[in-house]
Amino acid sequence: MNVTFLRGAPEYVGNHVNDFLERHGQGRPIDLGHHNGHITAVVNDKTGELYGVAYAVTAVDIIETLIVNGWGPQALQVANRFQSLEVLFVRPDQRGNGHGTNLLASISGHALRDFGAKTLLVKLHEEDTAARGWCSNHQFDVTEPGRMLILDDVAIPRSANRVNGWRDLRAPVAWVDYAPSA
Repeated sequence: MNVTFLRGAPEYVGNHVNDFLERHGQGRPIDLGHHNGHITAVVNDKTGELYGVAYAVTAVDIIETLIVNGWGPQALQVANRFQSLEVLFVRPDQRGNGHGTNLLASISGHALRDFGAKTLLVKLHEEDTAARGWCSNHQFDVTEPGRMLILDDVAIPRSANRVNGWRDLRAPVAWVDYAPSA
């Protein structure tokens, strides 16, 4: 299988990615105005078809929480240690080919290298055992329902009916090698 991983800023590729996600019932989650966001996409080399995307941003909810709790100007510096994985989606007909693992590796490396983040956060629905299992298999630690997550003395905001997951970006994700297509 010949694929390419492309990276881009939401303001440049966000509309195309939102169209792809909407066609697959995922809504339009890419915030085109978020300048601390980044997108990685896996694309078929021959057809140009999108197979999957990942989208991560600086964790804005952490910045807001820190400001409210009196961190002042330090809030942005502290919050930059965290990136929030907002989307990781692979087309159903392309799952099981390593695209999700490779998207995670790409988005994690980008968050660490280009944004200086140390931790990748994800919010999962409590009932989504498949997503929780996938995250656990990819080096995320996931809180139990109703538990507060505190990392580096920062309380990570909770959302209703969701659990927090986190992954140390300094721990590498193993890329999946693709077999060459015939």
